[in-house]
Amino acid sequence: MRFLLVSLLLLVGIAAVLTRGDWLPAPEPGATTPTPQPPSDQPVVGAAQVVGRSPAASSNASIAGTVVDATRRPIADARVFVVLGTEPLPPGVATDGQGHFTLFAVPPGPVAIRVEAARRETIQLGDLFAERAEGSHLELGELTMREAATWHGFVRARGRPIAGAEVTLLPQLGEPGTPTPLVQRATTDADGTFLFVAGLVPPCTVRVEATGHRTELRSIEHPQERLDFELVPQPRVRGRVVGSDGSPLPNARVFVRTIHHGEQSQAIGANPDLDPSLTHAVDANAAFDLPAPEGAWLVVQAMAPDRVTVATAPFPFADELQPLTLVLAPGCRVHGTVTWRGDPIHAMAQLWSVPAAKAPQHTVSVGGDGRLLMPAVPPGRYRLVVAAEQGAFLERELDLVGADDAALALALPEGTRLVGTVNGERPAAAAVVCTHDNGLRRRGLVRADGTYVVEGLGPGRWRADVVANPEDYRSQCDTLLTALLDEPGVVVGQQAELEHTVAAASLRLGSLRGTLAPQFARARLELVPGNGAQQRIPAGLRQVAVGDDGRLTLAPVLPGTWLVRLEPADGTAALERTVVVVAGAPTEVVFP
Repeated sequence: MRFLLVSLLLLVGIAAVLTRGDWLPAPEPGATTPTPQPPSDQPVVGAAQVVGRSPAASSNASIAGTVVDATRRPIADARVFVVLGTEPLPPGVATDGQGHFTLFAVPPGPVAIRVEAARRETIQLGDLFAERAEGSHLELGELTMREAATWHGFVRARGRPIAGAEVTLLPQLGEPGTPTPLVQRATTDADGTFLFVAGLVPPCTVRVEATGHRTELRSIEHPQERLDFELVPQPRVRGRVVGSDGSPLPNARVFVRTIHHGEQSQAIGANPDLDPSLTHAVDANAAFDLPAPEGAWLVVQAMAPDRVTVATAPFPFADELQPLTLVLAPGCRVHGTVTWRGDPIHAMAQLWSVPAAKAPQHTVSVGGDGRLLMPAVPPGRYRLVVAAEQGAFLERELDLVGADDAALALALPEGTRLVGTVNGERPAAAAVVCTHDNGLRRRGLVRADGTYVVEGLGPGRWRADVVANPEDYRSQCDTLLTALLDEPGVVVGQQAELEHTVAAASLRLGSLRGTLAPQFARARLELVPGNGAQQRIPAGLRQVAVGDDGRLTLAPVLPGTWLVRLEPADGTAALERTVVVVAGAPTEVVFP
C-alpha cells in the first residue's frame, strides 16, 4: 500500500512539471510555435469587468514575450499586465524562470502591456492588437528592463521647504514600437523632501511644480546622488476694488490678462461681457491676491454690478508688483423687455457709443422671455440696436444721464413683407430664400402660380434666390453658383411691403454645349478659372468628358468670360479657346 501511495504522488509531481512547461527548450530559429492555450489555472486577463469591452469576444487572443535585463539575461517573477486606458487589468501574470510570459483572453485592441519588477524601471508598450495577429497570438519578443535609479532631494523657495510640491520624472521617448518607461510622480513632505526608490534612469527630465511658484524643468543626463530645487515664487497681483467714495466693493470680480510685447502702447479697453468663470472674486474687504500670468505686459480688469467696468493701463511683468487700487464708478444700466407682434422674442442687442466707435460697448443676448439687461455704462449718448430672429430690427438713440437706469419697453416692428413672382423654370417644391448681408436668412414657398411671400425682412440689403430640394445635386450646384453672382439685390427700409421679381437659376446661369470632331472623343474639357468668383467654383463643376460621339454638355456654368481647355484622350497637346457664357442660354463650344 505504501509503495502504491508513493508511486501515485510521484506521478502527480511529474504531471505538474509537465503542465508548467518550464522544462521545454526554446524553439529553434525559424521554427513555428503553436498558438498557446490557457491552462485551467492560468489567470484570465480579461476577466475584469471593463466598460465597453467584452472579454468573452476576445477569449482566443493572447500576447507573449520575454522580459530580460540590459545584458539579455531573463528576469523571473516580473509582473505583466494588460492595460486598458490608464489602468492595468488584474491579476496579470508572472514571468517564469526564463523570463517568458503569456497573457490570455486579451481584450480587443488597442491595448498596452505594462511590466513591473523589483528595483527595475516600470515599462509599457502600447497600441497592441492581439486579435489582428496570426492565430490571434501576438509575439512581442524581448522586452528590456533597466535597473532603476534612486532619486531624492529637497524643494525649497527662499531657503524654506515647500510641502506638497509635485516632482515628476519624465522619460526620454524612444523609437516607436519600443517599450517606454512610465512617468513617475512624488509629492514633497513637510520638510520639502522627496524620494523615488525605483526612479527613471537618465537621460530624463525632472519637473517640479508648486502652487504660487514658477515651474522648473531640469534635464538629467547622468545619475546624481541628490537633486535639490530652489523654486522662484511667482509674482502676485494684489490690490483692492473700491467705489468712487473709497468704500470697498466686496461683490466685485477681477481678471488678469497678458498682452504681447509691442501692444502696450495701444488702447486696451475693458471687456464688460467677459465670461464670469474666467474672473476671480475679491474677499470680504474687496481685496485680491492673484498669481501673475507670465507675459511681457499685464492688464487688470475689475467689474461689479451697477458699476462701470474698468481696466488698468498695461504695466510690465516684474518679480515685485505694486499693489493696485481699482475705482468703479456708478453707471447707467439699460434694461427692459423686447417684444414682436405682442410676444417676447429672442434677439441680439448691441449698445454703441455716439459718435460710433469701432466696436459696440456691449453685446448681449435677449432670451426667449424677452428680458434685456445691459451692463452699466458711463453717462453719455448711445445707440441701441436690436435684431430679432424673425428679421425684425430696431434702432434707438439713448441719452443716459447720471446713474439712472433706462427702463425700456421695445416693440420691434414686424419687418417688411417681400412679395413677387418667380420667372423661369421652377423645380418642384421650390422656395425663395432671402439672405441678408449679415448672413440672416428668411424663406417662403413658391406657390403653384409662381408667386411667393417672404415675411419679416429687416432693414438692409437682401439677395433673393430660388432654391429647390437641398438633397438634389443639380439644385445644390445652382445654389452654389448663384451665390457667386454679383447682383444688386433688394434694399429694405421700413416699408410694410416690397415687390420683387426673382429669376430662377435657369435664367441667371448659363451652360456649354458642342459637337466636336471624332478625334476629340473622350477628351476632357475644363474651364480654367480667372477671377475670384470663378476660383471659388469646385473643380468638379468646371469639367466634363466628351462623349464617344463627340458631344458635350456642361451645366450650370457661371456667366462671364472663360478660358476653355480641351485635353485630347490620346495625350496630344491641349487646345484652348476663350468663350463668353451668357445667362439663360447655352453657349456653343467650337474646336477645329
